[in-house]
Parts: sequence; structure tokens; C-alpha cells
Amino acid sequence: MLEKYLRSVVTRGSGKRADSEIVASAGKTATAQTGKTENGKEIYNSWFAGYFPQENPEYAAVILKEKGEGGSSDCAPVFRMIAETVCLLN
Repeated sequence: MLEKYLRSVVTRGSGKRADSEIVASAGKTATAQTGKTENGKEIYNSWFAGYFPQENPEYAAVILKEKGEGGSSDCAPVFRMIAETVCLLN
């Protein structure tokens, strides 16, 4: 059941930027408050954690960006590029 939810994050949810036509994946976005500010603006860390291929997973990756805006905008596209590159090289 959890796999279904993680797949829907990529296909319909906040992780859409991780979705690929080359390889199906599943994962979760996140953004965390650091409790710090810089120039009056709160600092966040963002990430995307996922695995691929979705049906028979062989790889997992976590992308973290310090001082990020959000996991969907900062990290999901990087995850997609990694997943696509790995699949194309294999």
C-alpha cells in the first residue's frame, strides 16, 4: 500500500518533477525548517527521497538541498535526472 502512495506522489502529487517517461519511480518530497534566518528570511532544507524502477526497485537516492525552497522544486528534478541517467547507462 505504501508503494502505491509513494508512486502517486510522483505521478499526481508534489513530486511530479521526479516523473519520467524513461523510468517509473516512487518517492516523497519534504521541506524542513532549520530554525535559522538569513537577512530576515527563514532558511529551509529541502529533499526528495525515492527509488526506481518502481516495480522492482534496484536503486534509491536522496537529494538534499541546504537553504532550499522546496523538495518538489529543488530536488525532484535532480532525482529524475539521476534515475534517467542510471537507466540509460544500464
